[in-house]
Amino acid sequence: MQHGISTEFALTSLTKPQSSHISSFLFAEELLCGVLLHWPHCSQPASLLLCGPSGNGKSHVVCRALQRARGATSRRRVLAVTPQLALSLSRRHVDGSTALREFVRHSIRGAVACPVSHHSGDEDGDAAVIVVLDHMELFITASDNAAGWIRGDRSSSEQSHSTAPHHPVVLAELYDIIRGRELFDKDELRLMHLNTVLFVTLFSGAWEDIDPFARAKLFDAYVPLETPLEEERFAFFRTHTKYPLLWCRAIAARSGGIPYRGLKEIVEHMEDVMHNATPAEHYNQMSVRKDEAVDDAAHNSDSETEAVAAIFSLRAVRAFGTSGSIAAQEYRQSAGYVDVQETRWQDIAGLESVKETLHRLVLRPLHSSKLHRRFGIRPSTGVLLYGPPGTGKTMLARAMATELNASFIYIDLPQLIQAEVGQSERRLRGFFDAARERSPSVMFIDELQAAFGTRRAPQGCLGSTHDMRLVTQFLHLLDKAQEDEEHFTLFVGATNVKEMLDEAVLRAGRLDTLVEVTLPDETARRSMVQRAVYGEWAAWFPANEVASQQALVCAFIKGTVGFSGAELRHAMNVFSLQFIRLASTTTRSGSAEFFQKLQDMMIQKETHSLSTYAQDALTRALTRAARP
Repeated sequence: MQHGISTEFALTSLTKPQSSHISSFLFAEELLCGVLLHWPHCSQPASLLLCGPSGNGKSHVVCRALQRARGATSRRRVLAVTPQLALSLSRRHVDGSTALREFVRHSIRGAVACPVSHHSGDEDGDAAVIVVLDHMELFITASDNAAGWIRGDRSSSEQSHSTAPHHPVVLAELYDIIRGRELFDKDELRLMHLNTVLFVTLFSGAWEDIDPFARAKLFDAYVPLETPLEEERFAFFRTHTKYPLLWCRAIAARSGGIPYRGLKEIVEHMEDVMHNATPAEHYNQMSVRKDEAVDDAAHNSDSETEAVAAIFSLRAVRAFGTSGSIAAQEYRQSAGYVDVQETRWQDIAGLESVKETLHRLVLRPLHSSKLHRRFGIRPSTGVLLYGPPGTGKTMLARAMATELNASFIYIDLPQLIQAEVGQSERRLRGFFDAARERSPSVMFIDELQAAFGTRRAPQGCLGSTHDMRLVTQFLHLLDKAQEDEEHFTLFVGATNVKEMLDEAVLRAGRLDTLVEVTLPDETARRSMVQRAVYGEWAAWFPANEVASQQALVCAFIKGTVGFSGAELRHAMNVFSLQFIRLASTTTRSGSAEFFQKLQDMMIQKETHSLSTYAQDALTRALTRAARP
């Protein structure tokens, strides 16, 4: 007996791999192969479902299973048929039924009788036929209300009338074929030497998206084909590209949550990224190829080349994520996706002490994780950024993701907080699953206290049951992420009321690295204003008006004491919009006359100082941006 498939097993118990280390693709392949070779009930068809994202290799799994079954040491002929569903369902009988049953019977008969399927010595052997029902999401998808009923997020008033299937005739036909009348009587089976009929339904979507009747009645087992694991992605890139091992490993580590069809597109984007690389990056790329030409089995451990490979990989994945393909659209709709541009430390004005603290406590230990593990030291995987709103906590989280060459997972509170029982916990688990798929990753949530506040009210009484369940689930997922040595996820939370968080969230092993992000000091404000005045607004000043630029910088710094970074940026926006709006009314935007008008409005030529209009605009901007 092969592949661990017994003739006495119960198919209904085999819904997914029992171990998280077993690939769902390999499990489905072995399950299909085992049923084709060892299914004991010749008169009763077997029915399996393969579900998962579109373009994720469901048809490929069926082909691989057929190849393995045909290559096994067996006299059984293994055949495959794919009925023409559209044609068969378009033909209706008087009683309303379709010709699907006749088409399936005809397809099986034709495959068994085909001379090509008979190899020498196989005339007396039995046959096994796999009937592939492809694109069944067109026929057995649950209605919107029925899908909600499956997930438990419907109201009681909808229970009696909102779960009708979209295609009841198709469901009835499938039930009749798979569970109802026998497809062939005993004499027909004997004449055809037909021993096994296996129906394999391919469904692009999740198990919960299938009609409740089909879920309960049509399938002996189902296997959800999730997106490929990191080792499977590594094998894919190694097989389908000529990249060095280091590059294949880097792309595989940063393309989690993407189906095989998307991985093919990433290869194309990678070619564009490499074509547009700088000379220094090309040099590192060639050095990796040279090292691996000497020893193909060895990985280049040079930190610079590893960093270049990681940067190229992130660029390719981001280019894929912003493309217009179907796979990219589905990827953007997945949990936690957010289109984030690279954010470097130098992009964040000020906050030098905060950046140094994060670098010392979080980033440096993670960069040298091998050394720390050698001495039994576990770097922190949870960070809490607390401080007033608008101080750059989100940008710090993005910069950490860029520094670690990691994916950025954003937990959107409106998506997370749901009124239905258990729905918030499922959404939270989905975010953590997405972070694990896209490992290494940085998972960020703003306003942390809104979802994971204290479970006890100030008077000592317990909080709501919903909040308690969500916090408990969050703590459980944090602990599991900490114990997971195969995937890395850094959780970063932000809040401006640290006291409202549940105490258990801040315990050791969870969000145990607390970093205060204060209001920007004078140095930070000066850096932010100078970037605008000497950069974005440089064309607003004549070349010899350095003193006026310095005066504007000083005025902004003095007028924004106690401002957050967001408030300072808002004040500069209000100031600049007043000039642009007035200049645009008399000149064409972007023309030479437009910039000359801006200079005339900004500078008083006689005194070479800020004009009265500029001073009034600055006062209005600071007043509007000031906090109430």
